[in-house]
Amino acid sequence: MRFATSLHDLSLLAPGAQGELKASGTVRGTLAEPDIVASAHGGDFAWQGVTLKAFDADINFNPGAATQESKIDARLRQLSFAGRTLETVVLTLDGPPAAYSVHLAATATGLAFGAQAVGQYARGIFDGQLTALSVTGNEQLRLSLEQPVDLMVGLERAQVQWLCLVGTPGSLCADGQWSPESWSATFSANQLPLTTLTAGMTPAVEYTGTVSAHAQVEGGGAKPLQGTLTAQLANAEIRHRLVSHKVENTRVGSGTVQVTATPTLITAHANLGDGTVGTMRGTLELQREPQGRWQDMPLTGELHAQTDNASLLTLYVPDIDRSSGHIFADIQLAGTAGAPRITGLVKVTDGQIDVFQINLSLRQIALQAQLGDTSIDFKGSAHVGKGEASANGHLEWRKLLPYGKFHLEGTNLRVADLPEAQIDASPALDFEVSGHKIEVSGRVTVPFARIQPKDITGAVRASPDEVIVGSEPEDVRERFEVFSTITLALGDRVNIDALGLTARLVGSVTLRSGFDAITRGNGELSVAEGTYRAFARQLDIQRGRLIFTGGPITNPGIDVVAQKVFPGSVTAGINVRGTLAQPSISFFSDPPLTQAQVASLLLAGGSLDSSQSAGSAALGQGAALLAAQLGSHIGIPDVSLETDPLLNSTSLVLGRFLSPRLYVSYGVSLTQQLNTFKMRYTLSDRWTLRTEVGQAYGADLVYSIAK
Repeated sequence: MRFATSLHDLSLLAPGAQGELKASGTVRGTLAEPDIVASAHGGDFAWQGVTLKAFDADINFNPGAATQESKIDARLRQLSFAGRTLETVVLTLDGPPAAYSVHLAATATGLAFGAQAVGQYARGIFDGQLTALSVTGNEQLRLSLEQPVDLMVGLERAQVQWLCLVGTPGSLCADGQWSPESWSATFSANQLPLTTLTAGMTPAVEYTGTVSAHAQVEGGGAKPLQGTLTAQLANAEIRHRLVSHKVENTRVGSGTVQVTATPTLITAHANLGDGTVGTMRGTLELQREPQGRWQDMPLTGELHAQTDNASLLTLYVPDIDRSSGHIFADIQLAGTAGAPRITGLVKVTDGQIDVFQINLSLRQIALQAQLGDTSIDFKGSAHVGKGEASANGHLEWRKLLPYGKFHLEGTNLRVADLPEAQIDASPALDFEVSGHKIEVSGRVTVPFARIQPKDITGAVRASPDEVIVGSEPEDVRERFEVFSTITLALGDRVNIDALGLTARLVGSVTLRSGFDAITRGNGELSVAEGTYRAFARQLDIQRGRLIFTGGPITNPGIDVVAQKVFPGSVTAGINVRGTLAQPSISFFSDPPLTQAQVASLLLAGGSLDSSQSAGSAALGQGAALLAAQLGSHIGIPDVSLETDPLLNSTSLVLGRFLSPRLYVSYGVSLTQQLNTFKMRYTLSDRWTLRTEVGQAYGADLVYSIAK
């Protein structure tokens, strides 16, 4: 048979498989002694929890030719299964059938393995000797084969004689035999480093100590697995390397595990605890039935555990930076191995959790969970900043899916404490869980917020057709659907400083999400007081509203009136109406001016004379806009250009209010050697005192009549 294949989607061969494969070659001979010449390459494999980054194989295998040498070279990279990863695996074979030499090498984090065997191959059976076997790893682990042992491997039978790996700091011995009818194995380890068994499981965590174990098991055919296992853990410690390179040591201590399997019963006993972590005692019994499935085995057991060191939580939940507290568990097991029932009590007291990324601190955590056969009743509380939160509820499981209700309530919870946002919230929410459906309803009051986000005016949104390469495909059948109807109410201390808006917000909005493709809102948010920077001017907001009428939450109606009083008792401003996505902007002034004059006033800080050409007006307005931008950087709110048509001169004017009644400005002529200092003091609603010092000196007392 000659073959050649190039696949970019392995699901053609096996449903659910992923990866690429290119292979070609020939196959001749018989099934017992095939003559294979082939090459294969591929990568990015994933199937039933097994992943493989890449592999390459070149095969020239001809056991039927006594004088022809065979050669196999296969290399695998990043082979992962059940949370463990082999970085490299290399298998080579060379020589004639009467004297094949086989080499196998594998490496993992903190561990390396190597083996060599020589022997003859005939009629589908390799018969020879295991001449070398070594294991090296952390803590000066150096184990090697004490002496060569007989080895036989075939499709119908395999056997290895008693072999021992000796060295430092322990020893490891084993033997075994296999056939389709029966198999048996014996394993013995003496003071084997715990790091050998846990290498690569948790990158920032190292487990030290030794394990001594003895196991003898047998089975095969119609005979169920039987045997015994005894393991002893000695001087175990957990070493956690922090980001600061400091190493924290937590003593686990010593303990024993015993497992016995007979044709009718499997029993297990575990006892651990003479260290700082705590203690754990457990027993388990499985009733075996002939020809029965393991999932149907009746199950009984119990587990008792307690610890005063809940800091271990940070090792397995990386988002938590610091934790502490007391944990107590008293658990009973029943049911079957495939559907166990758990009852008992779990308590957490004096708990503390810190999440530095969002500056979240939980203190005085208290939790009590009462476990039923298929349900859990819980209640808990915690202090969050200066506030307090509590939760209680009942959940039960039907066909491995959750059902039930729980309530969450809190007052003045500091849910965000970052330089960009400090937010306190007081939630009162009800959750109803029905399988993959979760409904949330209630109210969240925000009594205090100070929001000052970074400037994102130059940010670009992700494309709507963006695809994350290598991301795991989501099974929509396993996804939880969340439907929420939540009223968000703002208190009297909610302030925002973003995108030119500096304001205190009030109001409430009812948000509905999950019912269709968009989140909708009903209600109104308004500006109680604030300013808005438009056209490089700081405008006082007279009225500001975001109106939600059941449409998309991202596009509410908008109603904004903002204005500024300019020297000369001229008030100019803008009206913004429409929607947030399509606003309509118009200008107004008092006394009335044309739209062009109001725009000129907002841009240039003073009314440009109508006799100016369009080019001069545009040039003046552009210069004024640049001047105002410069003023915002140096801390002067009013920087503008003023034109005097009588003197035919233009001045750069810098001004600000020194008090609510006193306004001062300083002008520098851009066309003449002339400086002007002006002061305006408001005596009352109608009387204003003005003074000017420059080319001329003068003072005016102005009386205003509003119609």
